[in-house]
Amino acid sequence: MINLEEIKLLNEDVYGASRKLDLFFINFEKVSIHPDSRAGIISFLKDFLAKGRTRIRTVKYAFCLKKLALLVPDKNIGGFNKEEITDLVLKIRAEVPKKNSVRDLLITLKKYYKYLKGLDRDFPPEVAWIKVKDEPNILTVDDLITSGEFDKIIECSHKIQDQLLFKLLRETGARISELLTLTIERTVWDSEYECYQLNVFGKTGFRVIPVIENAQLLKSYLEIHEFKDNPKCVLFHPPHKTKALTYSGMKRRLVEVLQKTGITKRIHPHLFRHTDITEKCAELSEQTLKQLYGWRRDSKMLSVYVHLNNGAVTRQLKQFYKNKEERQLAKLIKQQAIA
Repeated sequence: MINLEEIKLLNEDVYGASRKLDLFFINFEKVSIHPDSRAGIISFLKDFLAKGRTRIRTVKYAFCLKKLALLVPDKNIGGFNKEEITDLVLKIRAEVPKKNSVRDLLITLKKYYKYLKGLDRDFPPEVAWIKVKDEPNILTVDDLITSGEFDKIIECSHKIQDQLLFKLLRETGARISELLTLTIERTVWDSEYECYQLNVFGKTGFRVIPVIENAQLLKSYLEIHEFKDNPKCVLFHPPHKTKALTYSGMKRRLVEVLQKTGITKRIHPHLFRHTDITEKCAELSEQTLKQLYGWRRDSKMLSVYVHLNNGAVTRQLKQFYKNKEERQLAKLIKQQAIA
């Protein structure tokens, strides 16, 4: 039987959440901020954990609150009125370069004040007015992994585990954490369709992803898996250890392989997902894509990728201009015949 709590713990291990949180509390005592800011932030984080929230999310709030407090080191970050909050928001937008970081800080600020005011649903007036836009990064076709670049990555990956991990990232478009927390018992052979079905757990819960293109490689890997008799063991692990390969460990492996390939483009683990989605979005239905990639029904994420694969639009436009030229040519011939 699949144990959800075990999967959540695996996810925290993948990102080293427990260690990061322990180090945060140790080092936070040395940060030069207002004493009331420090006390309030620690109280918020402990309350957040006590309510059963994940350490991964707690770590994110911890570092965001630290950044907020450092923006106003001489003041209590939790004691602002609406006018002071307005000044802080302006400061954030002016001094924080990345829009995703701005978004995270504003969300954290609203969450923190909701906690301070003892509210469960509505935000207090001090922060309720803050609008946070969810603006995904815009990709271009040149940002994606080309087939030639992918071939080089596989060619320079000398370990079967690395080859399989990169190939599954590319074929399934799964989030990296979904593959790094995948266990042997959730990797199931489907005799009807002659492929493997991966029971992954992600942001929207469980979903099943077929592995068709790399089914044979996955089968070969499972046969030589160091802990193949332990169904609870993760698919991808460090040598001689049953624990999950960490996200940072996976990134190191990718960097090492990329150095061998000579590729200078910035390629990160999530780019495999971007590349796979872009390739499939022109062929699969919207509902199938949302199910395959773990998006909610009302998700707008598909719009991020559709503009990258406009093959159908291009083909129709080319046909339009071809027809236009033929019409113009026919009109010219007709005019010449009359003359």
